[in-house]
Amino acid sequence: MLHWKTGKVALLAAAALAGCSAASIVAATRALAQNTVKLELWSRQDPSGPLRAGNVVKAAERLNKELAAEGSAKRVQVVVRESPAPGFDDDALRLMAEAAAEEKTGARGLLTVFEKLFRDYKYYLAGSGLSQLRVTAELVREPKRVLDRLMAESHEHTGKALEVSAHQFADRFKKEYGLEVMFDDSALRRLVDRAQTERMTMAELCAHLFKDYQFGLSLIQKNSGQKKFVLNAEAVDAPDKFLSDLVVRSYYPVAPAQKA
Repeated sequence: MLHWKTGKVALLAAAALAGCSAASIVAATRALAQNTVKLELWSRQDPSGPLRAGNVVKAAERLNKELAAEGSAKRVQVVVRESPAPGFDDDALRLMAEAAAEEKTGARGLLTVFEKLFRDYKYYLAGSGLSQLRVTAELVREPKRVLDRLMAESHEHTGKALEVSAHQFADRFKKEYGLEVMFDDSALRRLVDRAQTERMTMAELCAHLFKDYQFGLSLIQKNSGQKKFVLNAEAVDAPDKFLSDLVVRSYYPVAPAQKA
């Protein structure tokens, strides 16, 4: 008669051959009192590798034969879900496996490798705008270098997106108030710098900096007929002073002789 312990040992042995987690196998075998025990395995597509899930399938087949020979109605059903590791290059996985083996702590070694490898990534990439991370052999070998490059690329991408948002603010301002504001290159650079430094969206920053501009620019239009205004870095750094100077000049325009 095949007893509980015998079945449990057989499955654990198969798990060891296949490189599976003993904890997951134990959890599945707790249901041996049922007629059919369903064991689900997740494995990489590696039919010729020494850690293939087929080892567990064969062990289950042998166990089922022994159960049948003993007249038991209990059976073990193995469901293998094979898929490549998304986001990981094969060379990267090999290097990580080798590093985990050097830890000599079993499955915990892989966890240690993950923690060391991605410790800085989870802090610096959060909020960076990057939605995907491809784990390559270069990343495993030189994680800091790759992280620095990713952060630089993210900074550049975010800067361009913020510039687009600044132009969108100008478009909304024109539609709402009939006044055209344009940001020159110096203004765009300062807006992007401030938005990133102060962790604000461009819409929030512009709304804060230019909250009174519709009143001041409307007054200037009334005084001089001017409808188009170019804002530079000074308008971003000191928006109230910049607007005040424009209003004053609309009341006291500089004569042509004085301009010369």
